[in-house]
Amino acid sequence: MSELQTFTAFCREANGEGTTWIQAVTAMDIDNAREAAELACAAAWGYKDVVCIGLAKGDITIEFWED
Repeated sequence: MSELQTFTAFCREANGEGTTWIQAVTAMDIDNAREAAELACAAAWGYKDVVCIGLAKGDITIEFWED
């Protein structure tokens, strides 16, 4: 059985508007991480249609981000 892994997810509204949501999520694999990220982003922002635009392995520290 696989163990939970941490991924840092990057999501945004599917229409490309708005800013990028960045958050660590835990999942068994990359496919589940993508799904978890989209659900968490939608819940956090109250949107119905979000897409995961990137995943980084591990919980990373972003020193600077300009969206």
